[in-house]
Amino acid sequence: MDSTGTKLHDRDHPGRAYRWIGGMLRTVAFAFGRGQVTGRHHLPDGPAIIVANHVGWLDPLWIGTATWPRPVYFMAKRELFVPVMGTILRSAGVFPVDRDAPGPSAMKLPLAILAGGGLLVIFPGGRRSEALGDLKRGAATIAMLAGCPLVPVHYSGPTKLQLRDLLRRPPVCVRFHAPILPPPREGRRMRDAADTLSQAIEKAINSG
Repeated sequence: MDSTGTKLHDRDHPGRAYRWIGGMLRTVAFAFGRGQVTGRHHLPDGPAIIVANHVGWLDPLWIGTATWPRPVYFMAKRELFVPVMGTILRSAGVFPVDRDAPGPSAMKLPLAILAGGGLLVIFPGGRRSEALGDLKRGAATIAMLAGCPLVPVHYSGPTKLQLRDLLRRPPVCVRFHAPILPPPREGRRMRDAADTLSQAIEKAINSG
């Protein structure tokens, strides 16, 4: 149990299933693309929030591959957690979030993950698009509450698996940028501080 009073249950921990599924997904990723990871040294040993652009179904796969063998947790929309698929997603370190009813309860598990020294991946744009237009404040707010850095990541490459990519193996790049530390909260409203931090995140990710 962490300082928020939230206990990470066994189902919330990527374990043996994560190793097996992660290894399998890495094999698939490298079969369909020529991956290049740059700037991984920016990733701290302790807790951090990875914030990235979200262009399709493949960027989570390649971000997980880029941080391997260190496990990462992903926030995903609740609608994906249907029977069978939900079990697979949880085994891969993915947990559901209700986008229509965000609130304090939605912060508990992310804060517990970070309090335990984990890596949390958030796509702050909230939708699949090349650039971050309407950046949400969730990642910035969680970072300030947890007191941990944000590591901007830019993904460039295919948006989905295509059989033709087995032959041509298109280039894929996952670029880690320098960590961004949350600003001091003294004398500032949380909303204003989150807005400032979100702008810094957006600028870093969109810089490519």
